Order: sequence, then C-alpha cells, then structure tokens
Amino acid sequence: MLLEVQSDCEHIASLAKALGDSLDRRDPFAPLGKNLVYERAAAVMPGCASCIVPGAIVRALWAEQGALLKKDASIHFEA
Repeated sequence: MLLEVQSDCEHIASLAKALGDSLDRRDPFAPLGKNLVYERAAAVMPGCASCIVPGAIVRALWAEQGALLKKDASIHFEA
C-alpha cells in the first residue's frame, strides 16, 4: 500500500520512512501487538508513546479500504 504522510515532526517523518511502501493491505487490521504501524512507531519514535499519529495512520488505512467511514475526527481536551 502507498502511504503519504505530511508532517513537520521529525519523528513522524521517520515513521513514514520506516513504513515506506512495505505495508500490506492486511497490516492495518493486525492486533495491536502485531501491527506493523505500531511496531515501526515503537522503533523510531522513542519517547513518543502518547502520539496519536500512528493510530491515525491505521484508521486512515482502514478508511481507504472501506472498513471505516471517511469522516472528520478530533480529540478535544478541556483545560
């Protein structure tokens, strides 16, 4: 699968590079401990455990395959 990620964050850029074109269409559906996106994120994003981007990548891949509705999503924290 072709994945295009745009980010100013060097860690996210490293993740995109680590994923490259190695994703199989089944990879996003793998369990959390065996999911290639999360495995590569753990390897190239030390100290970024709270980052929401790897999860967003997985959900974008689900949406591209028709397994998730393409709708806007957001996370909002009350201060």
